[in-house]
Amino acid sequence: MKKTKFWTLLIVSGLFLIGLAWQASRFADLSARARSLEKAQEAWIVENRKVDAQIAQLSSRVRTQSMARRLGLAEAKPEDVTKVQIAPKGRSE
Repeated sequence: MKKTKFWTLLIVSGLFLIGLAWQASRFADLSARARSLEKAQEAWIVENRKVDAQIAQLSSRVRTQSMARRLGLAEAKPEDVTKVQIAPKGRSE
């Protein structure tokens, strides 16, 4: 009877230690993956800030005006503008 309890306790303890080692290994793996994803996220944030800065630069009014001047474009005069209004369907004027 004592031998049976001893072997049962030994097997349960062994399984417990195997489970503990597996959990520690899994935790280390997940921690490394989380660090990797955080680094990737930081890289995307930096890249996003660069793109935002480029968008702000490219869409600035001063830059657009200077580009238009280089292309030989001029601001439209009020007499050169034609406004067209479309009446809603079913209404004719």
